[in-house]
Amino acid sequence: MARHRRPVRAATPPELLMFDPAEWANPDDEASWQAFQRWQDARRAYGKAHPDSELGSALDRMRFERRVQGLRLGWTQ
Repeated sequence: MARHRRPVRAATPPELLMFDPAEWANPDDEASWQAFQRWQDARRAYGKAHPDSELGSALDRMRFERRVQGLRLGWTQ
């Protein structure tokens, strides 16, 4: 099924495309999920501010974040 997508106009920062815990970790973190939460919040804020970015729609972002979270936790797909 084909879908119409808006052309990408905003260059998305590479750190928002894939999650790297080392880029988002803080020395004050008590658990690893806090780095993931910061990455997720940054992606959502960037996507909201730049709807024409390659992150896609809110639903696309949530699906991708869920997939990344599953990989981190060892879920099978």
